[in-house]
Amino acid sequence: MKKIRYFKRIAAVLMTLSITGVYMAKEVYSQSYNYWTNKETFEIRYNGYIQFVPNYKTDSNSGYGLEPNRRVKQAYINYSRDGKSVIGGRKYTSVATSGSKPVSVSASCWDSLLWGDKYTTKFNYGWIYK
Repeated sequence: MKKIRYFKRIAAVLMTLSITGVYMAKEVYSQSYNYWTNKETFEIRYNGYIQFVPNYKTDSNSGYGLEPNRRVKQAYINYSRDGKSVIGGRKYTSVATSGSKPVSVSASCWDSLLWGDKYTTKFNYGWIYK
């Protein structure tokens, strides 16, 4: 009898956690100077971020779509659906050609509740080099 109550309690706790828990998908790589993140919360809210350090010269293993042996002077992010921006167009960082402090921009949007490729929210980013 005690085992049945124990399993019922565990089941109740697990159900509560699954109902109230936060689902978060995150895309991020390990390079710490120039990078972007795209986080999805509850499969409906997107939060994007991109940053670069002007004095950092990328190497061949930088990732994030960065070209090797280049210095970034500006970056952008965008969320789009069916080829149209859902955040009012690309969000650009300020232009910076020197310095050791990160330059960044972030943006957020809600996902569509409708199904199909035309309603899929896509995260886009880009780097502009010196």
